[in-house]
Amino acid sequence: MVNFGNYVVVPLAAGVLVAASTVHGVPQAPSSSERPLPSRAAEVVSIVVTVQDNKGSPVADLGPDAFVLREDGRPQIIQAFARTGDPGDDPRLAVDLALLLDVSESVADRIKRTRLAAATFLEAVPRVGELFVFLFHEEIRGFRYRDVGREKALELIAAMPTGGNTALYDAIREALSSLRRSAGRQVLVLLSDGEDSTSRLSYDELVRVVKASRAIIYSVALPGTSLRGSNRDMAARRVLQAIADMAGGEVLNCGDVESLPRVYDRILTTLSSQYVLGFVPDNPRRGGTSPRLKVEVKRPGCRARYRERYYVPSEVQ
Repeated sequence: MVNFGNYVVVPLAAGVLVAASTVHGVPQAPSSSERPLPSRAAEVVSIVVTVQDNKGSPVADLGPDAFVLREDGRPQIIQAFARTGDPGDDPRLAVDLALLLDVSESVADRIKRTRLAAATFLEAVPRVGELFVFLFHEEIRGFRYRDVGREKALELIAAMPTGGNTALYDAIREALSSLRRSAGRQVLVLLSDGEDSTSRLSYDELVRVVKASRAIIYSVALPGTSLRGSNRDMAARRVLQAIADMAGGEVLNCGDVESLPRVYDRILTTLSSQYVLGFVPDNPRRGGTSPRLKVEVKRPGCRARYRERYYVPSEVQ
């Protein structure tokens, strides 16, 4: 738990997600654009999928028969399907989002100058469930956005002391922890230059934390104090790319503060254009394993972004 004055981040309640038929021998979902949870809901694995065309623009008009899903190479029956752009209050589509802002010395001025853009972004998140804001340098402070409101959130962001050291890995773990009990989509938006200097968590431990999470991570790469293209700069950017790839997200480069609202808009458009696919695995899941998923899109020129693995908790037999 992380506190920020009197404001405390509180974990959410637990929940479950996600629901199909066969077309030409390949397991697929029914033609309906939305399907309910199957009776064995506790066994359902859900996948949040973003589809982009060859220009990188989101594709939001696909039906369930446009997807082929495999686990460890075996075709699976898609037993739930929902589009985030469709109307309704399907709990599978709710967004719990954590905004993680690096206020270490290398990027703090840029973050504080764009706090209005951050507040505008948070208030525009589609199908919003819970919103969290985390600020970090060597310390990590966070608050639940709805508990403080826009004006107080702006004050808290402006009032956060800046620092020279950066506990990036520790901050990512704290932000993911705030999302882990969410029943809907989990999203982490990280604004940082990618450098870590003081985390107790190692990079290998961070990888395990990210892989065990369900959150999609969007890394917004800000320029830091390191020379662009230097070994230190390239290493930091590899970290941002790696965690985004593991979490089914992407890296969005932000060369200056003026372009940050456009980056936020791109994330909002993506969140409004996603799909939730669900299936009951045909092979009994063994605790502590991490099955590999593959989602193919039949429409030419389209590619899917998603978490390629999901983690089966050790208590599952």
